[in-house]
Amino acid sequence: MKFRAALFCVLLGWGLTLLVAGIYYLDGKQQLRSLQMTHLQGLVERTATDLDDRIRTRQQLVIRGAASLTLTPEELIRDAPNLISRFHYLKGMFSTAVLYDRNGVIVADYPHIPGRVGLSVAERGYFQRTRDTLTPQISEPFRAKTPSRRHVVVFSAPILTPDGRFAGMLAGSLELFSPEFFGELSQLAIGKQGYIVLVAQQSRRFLFHPDPAWVDHPIPSRTQAPALYRAVVENRFGVSEGALSRGEDGLAALFKLQSVNWVLGAAIPLHEAYLPLQRFTRTLLWIGLAMMLLLPLLAWLAMRKMLAPLSVLQQQLQHWQDPSTAGALNVVGSSELVEMANTLNALLAGRQAFELRLSEREAFFRALNDVSPLGVLVCDRQGEIRYHNQVAAQMLSVSGIGCNWLKNVDAAESSRLIQLMAEELTIGGLVQRRSHLSPQQGLRLLLELRLTLLDDAHCLVILLDVTQQDAEQQALAGERERALAILGSISDAVVLTNQCDEVEYLNLPAQALLGIKAGDPLGRRLCNLVDFRHPETGMLLAAYELDGLTAGTHVELDMETEDGEVRAVVLALSSVAAQGVMQGYRVYVLRDDAERRQREQEQRYQATHDALTGLLNRRALQQELSQLLEGGRLPAVTVAMLDLDYFKEVNDKGGHQAGDLMLQAVAGLLYEGLRDSDSIARMGGDEFALILRHCDEADGQQVLNQIRQRIECYRLAFAGQSFTLSASIGLTQIQSSDATPEEVLARADKACYAAKFSGRNRIATTQGELLS
Repeated sequence: MKFRAALFCVLLGWGLTLLVAGIYYLDGKQQLRSLQMTHLQGLVERTATDLDDRIRTRQQLVIRGAASLTLTPEELIRDAPNLISRFHYLKGMFSTAVLYDRNGVIVADYPHIPGRVGLSVAERGYFQRTRDTLTPQISEPFRAKTPSRRHVVVFSAPILTPDGRFAGMLAGSLELFSPEFFGELSQLAIGKQGYIVLVAQQSRRFLFHPDPAWVDHPIPSRTQAPALYRAVVENRFGVSEGALSRGEDGLAALFKLQSVNWVLGAAIPLHEAYLPLQRFTRTLLWIGLAMMLLLPLLAWLAMRKMLAPLSVLQQQLQHWQDPSTAGALNVVGSSELVEMANTLNALLAGRQAFELRLSEREAFFRALNDVSPLGVLVCDRQGEIRYHNQVAAQMLSVSGIGCNWLKNVDAAESSRLIQLMAEELTIGGLVQRRSHLSPQQGLRLLLELRLTLLDDAHCLVILLDVTQQDAEQQALAGERERALAILGSISDAVVLTNQCDEVEYLNLPAQALLGIKAGDPLGRRLCNLVDFRHPETGMLLAAYELDGLTAGTHVELDMETEDGEVRAVVLALSSVAAQGVMQGYRVYVLRDDAERRQREQEQRYQATHDALTGLLNRRALQQELSQLLEGGRLPAVTVAMLDLDYFKEVNDKGGHQAGDLMLQAVAGLLYEGLRDSDSIARMGGDEFALILRHCDEADGQQVLNQIRQRIECYRLAFAGQSFTLSASIGLTQIQSSDATPEEVLARADKACYAAKFSGRNRIATTQGELLS
């Protein structure tokens, strides 16, 4: 046994050694990988932030320079040599500063390079985008047209004319590999073989690479460099492990610059990233080998010492056969053997203690049954009592053990209970029912019985007196019936909901108003049946706003039913505050308010509109002018007065009916000629007023002239006669000095009279201009 135990320990030790060594190796590899990835990510983010700062600084210089010039294309070409000298400060941040005309031709540069003036960049994308969008641009790197053919980036900004059109472009060009831009990237060290790359997303070409042969070269395919491809093409950035641009496996961190569509990446080969792990692995292997050689000897010596007390325990157990005469075991040795001896010693004492606790527990439950408010009894299947507590004896009026408790139950129920206990009860099953006791001393008790089968011959019966509870429930049911009868006689719609907003009751008017059947909404939440909205705004009324309504308050609302129909209602909401099961219930009283609101709406319409034409009347127009004047800063608003020429002849020849038809026709022409945002009013007789919002005086003259021509060309055929007329129109602009609507209308009316006295059928402005 000692040999087997020692062999088991040796094998277990070797296995644990290999497992621990493997876990340490994997954990060290993972930690080293995380450390390298964190280092790469931090380096890339810091470098990217530095490049972004440099790019933004240069872009802001070009934008401020272009913004300082506001001139025509001809002035730009004429003054280009003088203008470019103003931007000598750009030389510190750019290789050159260049001015282009609106056709993309270089008209000046600083410092001047012979042969550059006159070159065209009209086909370059950065020029086209700057010209078309009038926004600053940063170009993709490209080879310059100069003899050096170096890679450059151009920062451009549009030069605008005084009226906001494109006059030319100011640009600063920068060599990519100048010391102040990309020159520092080649000096960044990432181990011995790590490197930095920079890629343009639009062209998918390398902007910077430690190997010059890769510069301006397309990036590798997805299969050759998946991490780089995902970052450039799919915008998936971060730190990952995989093939690099040189083809070997490694760790790569990729980050997108914020100011330009470039991707900055840093990479280090796997063999260099995991170089510290190799030294750690060799040390771990030597330690493991030494432990595996020492384990067999240590295991053999440990087993000899640990198992020596086992023979002593075997000898003492041979004398420990009879528990009544056996003495306590005494073993000195391992804690396990001592624990085993202590457990055996406790067996004898435990048996006696268990018997004592059992008797105490039985006494406890008997005392509990005696003080319980429930009646408890045990009987056979015929009802003969084997045990009962004091409460059961009082309920059933039995004298003691051996009595049959079913004799005190009503005869019909007694036979049913005998059949139930004899045939239907099962062990573990529970049957619950109510039974009446025979009247005793004028009292007729109602008991709730719970019966279960303890074994094949005995039943457990639990008794609860529910006489008072039953009486209270009957009284409550009667009150509920009276309340429902009252609610059913009310003409208003009444809905009752519980604490969870679930519908408990609704009367017939409520069913008609909500458009639902009687049983359909019961148990459903009211908010799922209807929505309450503000009549003016149409906004949904939140639950907390309903909670804020006080009892007796009537609120005008719009109610939207399940079928989408919106009805005008008046709501009165109250809550049950009294203590009890209905505390928190809500009563919604709804009255159909559609007819009253329709009546008010018609009255409001008649107060603000002309009855004959349906246009606004004088008071409504003055209210709109007052709102415009009180609004503070005014947009361009044109106000016009229109007076019909020769309208009296229509009335004289065709009568008032012809005049009314002509006024309605003119109103229709005005509607057709104006926008929905404009306002039209009949001021009285044949005089009309117009408000043209967001319309200056020139546009207003054009719109009103079209209306004048339509009126002039209109022919009214009535009673065999043909009637024509024309219009004289006066217009003005609302001015910041206008204080009242009367001032604006007076100017427009004065201009209208000027048009009429100048020959009619024309437009006059407050400046005296006439348009026939």
